[in-house]
Amino acid sequence: MTTAKAPAAKKAAPKTAAKAAPKAPAAKKEEVAKDIFAMPSFELPNMDLSTQMMPEMVRDMAEKGVAKARENYASVRAAAEEQNAAVEKSLDTAREAGMELNKKALDAAQANVEAGFNFFRDILSVKSVGDAIELQTSFARSQFDAVSAQTKDFQETVNKGAQEIAAPVQEAINKNLDAIKAA
Repeated sequence: MTTAKAPAAKKAAPKTAAKAAPKAPAAKKEEVAKDIFAMPSFELPNMDLSTQMMPEMVRDMAEKGVAKARENYASVRAAAEEQNAAVEKSLDTAREAGMELNKKALDAAQANVEAGFNFFRDILSVKSVGDAIELQTSFARSQFDAVSAQTKDFQETVNKGAQEIAAPVQEAINKNLDAIKAA
């Protein structure tokens, strides 16, 4: 049975081949494809606005928009310059505060070293163990008080410096925020 169907399939194949349309040359297909997908070419009219009349309202709106943009740019630029000046002032203040803190640290270190040398000199001249213990206790108490006072002074200097550093920037920010609220 399979042999009987095979010759029938062979006979049908030539009939479908005879009915197929003749093939177009490859070059002609490419031209057709180019024509289908090609963008149409349009010529834009000459739009020389200097020679044509723009409606007065449009021209006024454009001029007002440009003027407003220039005004906004000028105010933003001025605000940025103020911020830069405030930051520079803060950096100068930070440098000065750092120098003051360094001076205080050096003064404290010098005072502590001198106190240590004085204690060492005094301990070498002690005649009894009781005097040495009394001298040690007195030195420890005085050093504790000195270090506490130095720490308090450092803390005050740091707080004062931080406030002085932040003040110009905070001032400029508040001024700019007030200007924005007013606008």
